[in-house]
Amino acid sequence: PSFSLNCTSHSFPPTELSWSRDEQPLPLSEAAYQSSQQLRDAFSTTYDNLLTVNGSLPGLYNCTAANEKGSQSNTLNVTMPPGPPTNVMATIQGRNQVRVSWTAPGDALGYLILHRLGGGGESQVRVEDPGATEHTIELTGEGEHTISMLAYALLPNPTRSEAVVVTIDLPGPPTITQVFPVERTGLRVSWTPPPDDGLEGFCISYTPVSDDCPGILG
Repeated sequence: PSFSLNCTSHSFPPTELSWSRDEQPLPLSEAAYQSSQQLRDAFSTTYDNLLTVNGSLPGLYNCTAANEKGSQSNTLNVTMPPGPPTNVMATIQGRNQVRVSWTAPGDALGYLILHRLGGGGESQVRVEDPGATEHTIELTGEGEHTISMLAYALLPNPTRSEAVVVTIDLPGPPTITQVFPVERTGLRVSWTPPPDDGLEGFCISYTPVSDDCPGILG
């Protein structure tokens, strides 16, 4: 994993930007730099230095802009949460809705909910509220969905929560118990629903008996 920090200076005369972590220079084995500059107006130039850090390396990052007039620094404390969310639970709420709840690890800025159907690819849902302890997600597809979580601060914690599995089953068909006419153009249909607590409704369809007879009552 890697992450990037950008340092910008609007200044004149020409300015040099440099980085450090915990008051130590960053070795080239841990970081890459990309510098650019653009004329802002007749009196100053915009200098940018994009720092890309290889790996999840927390610490106090410092950017210093210096020229012959002096220098100015700015710091950013790059942190990662102490661990993943715990007590992760998943509860089916509807046909394709699952409520995921958890206990926060502390010092997190948000969470990633990771889910996968069977042996397929993994998808993620970002929860940006650090105080959240539950979130409802949409899952599509019948079968076993594996759900786990990551917490992130400015860096994601690479340790996942324990995975939970929810199974989404398609309901069986209802059993039609009675059909009788209502006047000449209507039907009343009665049925026994299949055993499924997550049902949201039913669709009723019919087929005319012939092209000359638009309805089944004829």
